[in-house]
Amino acid sequence: SQQRMISGLVLYNDSLSNYISKVAAVVLKDDTVTLHQLHFYAYKSSEPNAFTSSTGTILVTVGLLAQLDNEAQLAYILSHEITHYREHHMLKGYLNREALKNNDDGTPQYELLSSYYSYNQEQELEADAIGYELYKNSPYSPKEALRSFDVLEYCDLPFDDVPFDTLFFN
Repeated sequence: SQQRMISGLVLYNDSLSNYISKVAAVVLKDDTVTLHQLHFYAYKSSEPNAFTSSTGTILVTVGLLAQLDNEAQLAYILSHEITHYREHHMLKGYLNREALKNNDDGTPQYELLSSYYSYNQEQELEADAIGYELYKNSPYSPKEALRSFDVLEYCDLPFDDVPFDTLFFN
């Protein structure tokens, strides 16, 4: 959203944003039209996340970049976010939220909310599937796309696979 862009947390023309753009260029090597419609930036937040706007801005948090094991995992996440842009998911979500606000036809609120959340889940699944098709055409390893899900699933855990000296307890 516009608020994020003027928050002071978006990194412009820095090495992280340039790196994200470089990986996106590899993913979109066969679609330079889409590549030129998009702008990629690192976002100063420890939360592992990525965001896509309807205007073509894709933000990847520093927290997410820190969790990834390799460039291929970033490439898959970018493929997922690019799919959100290509499929106009943000616009569809906005229209759905507006329909919820302007509900005058007597449909119970819980039904509308249920439809809203399943709609978002559908969009995420679609971005996973179509994003994977985009990713498969890149030079990155297909298995790393699957490992990206593990990174995202376990990144909130307060530990990592680092050696720990147990002599401290003796």
